[in-house]
Amino acid sequence: MPRPSRVPSDEPAPVQEPAAPDVPVPETVAGDDVGRLIQLGRPAEAEALLRERIAAGEGDPGVMELQLAGVLEEQGRFDEALVHYLSASTYRGQGAEAWDGVARVRRESGDAAGAARASLRAWTAASTGERARRTQAARRELAMLTEAELADLVSGTRDLPGHELALEERQSRRDRAGEDAPLAVVVLAPFSGRLSAFGEAFRLGARIAREERAEGRPVVLEWRDTEGDLLTATKEARHAILDDEATAILGPLLSVTSIAAGAVAQSYGVPLIAPTATDPGLGSIGRYVVTLDPSPRALARPLAEFCVNELGARRFGVLLPSDGVSDQYEREFRAAADSAGAEVVVSVAFEPGETDFRKLIERIERERVDAVYIPGSSADLEPLASQLDFYEFGRRVVGNGAWTSSKVMDPGNPALEGAVLAVEAAQNPDSDLQLNLRQRVRSLGAPEFSRFHLEGYRAMSALLGAIDRGAGSGDEIVETLRLRRYWPLPPAAERVELLAYRDGVLGPAGWAPGFRLVPKTAPEEPDEDDSSSGGD
Repeated sequence: MPRPSRVPSDEPAPVQEPAAPDVPVPETVAGDDVGRLIQLGRPAEAEALLRERIAAGEGDPGVMELQLAGVLEEQGRFDEALVHYLSASTYRGQGAEAWDGVARVRRESGDAAGAARASLRAWTAASTGERARRTQAARRELAMLTEAELADLVSGTRDLPGHELALEERQSRRDRAGEDAPLAVVVLAPFSGRLSAFGEAFRLGARIAREERAEGRPVVLEWRDTEGDLLTATKEARHAILDDEATAILGPLLSVTSIAAGAVAQSYGVPLIAPTATDPGLGSIGRYVVTLDPSPRALARPLAEFCVNELGARRFGVLLPSDGVSDQYEREFRAAADSAGAEVVVSVAFEPGETDFRKLIERIERERVDAVYIPGSSADLEPLASQLDFYEFGRRVVGNGAWTSSKVMDPGNPALEGAVLAVEAAQNPDSDLQLNLRQRVRSLGAPEFSRFHLEGYRAMSALLGAIDRGAGSGDEIVETLRLRRYWPLPPAAERVELLAYRDGVLGPAGWAPGFRLVPKTAPEEPDEDDSSSGGD
């Protein structure tokens, strides 16, 4: 039997089906001849008969869909069968059998998680008496899942009655493996030397995140000092893994030390979460090095859709650094704009470290765009922002969280008035998350709040979220973090918000519609002999 292709979703989706095969239908067929044809091993003829009856509107449509799915499955046409099983599941009385079919197709394709999810849906759709018979079968499906698959299933079935079976399986595994034992997490950062203030802030943020967690598997924090040195970071990362038995490492802040420690963590298969390192090469070390960068899609798409649907923008420009990362944001922004009925009419790039933006700004201005999308790091945006003001740039700026940096978002820069930004809650200075964290940091006697408090909090929150979803090993933590954009409720620090900049203040995106950009030049003074100024 041929292997089916993997089908990613359990939601019904329209597909273009091939024309029914040219199979003659016996004139003597009547009544339940579909069943007879299947028993005789003639599924193609059964399919032709079913399609004929469906086209004529004969019989119960739910039953017809279910039978058609069955004969397609019999022929090994699994993708088509899946579509009809999902369609049949929407009809009253067909749910349990239809989801059984989905489970079989998923299982045949090697998708154990999809099969288990479908089995739980079949269990949910079954009558109360029938559920008892199905319980053992559903538990067998759950037992075949990896820890990461089970954790994802537990998160994704919260609203289904079958959720209780997934919870029971997870608890059973923990009981068998003694998984209530604490997990060791090592914070690797500079706690001495000229960078010690940053390391202490990162450590405090991580501590606050752990203390705010109400319940869950115990986590023990350990500390290792890199002294801001590459060789020391390498040595301490190895000690964290071999001596402290770290399940995961947070840090170690700088790009150069993060790359060194990340190489060690990768070799041992231990996750290293480095939210403050900015070197693009960090992501190429291996799967165990995690940066927590938001996906380009998560930031660019809602921003483009808001600009088109709420602001009426139709023509966009893009101005981006050639850093190997920003082009991904451009692709997502362009795709979202196209889907919403707008277009990117000009896209220009500059080298990181560029200091003269005059020609690029003039190029964007000549295209008379409604807005210009500018992703990039705060280091790239800082010199650009001041030149937008100097050259009296008159188009709306849209971008991502780096614009919220105090070095970039100057309240006295009129070129940024009306800007719209897509940011994570952690980067919004007025978000409840950041305001509460600032207050907590002050209450613990810290001299001042910094982004390193925020990043320590953010890294620990993401890690605890993965652990609370059942991840306990390095592989499970990495995989669960990779899938966190699909969590029913992502970590609070990573929820995307749209903000607008007005009168030198960041606020809700609702400020942006109808907002007129301020004039870039002062109004002319009235002539001395102007009659409006008074006189005899």
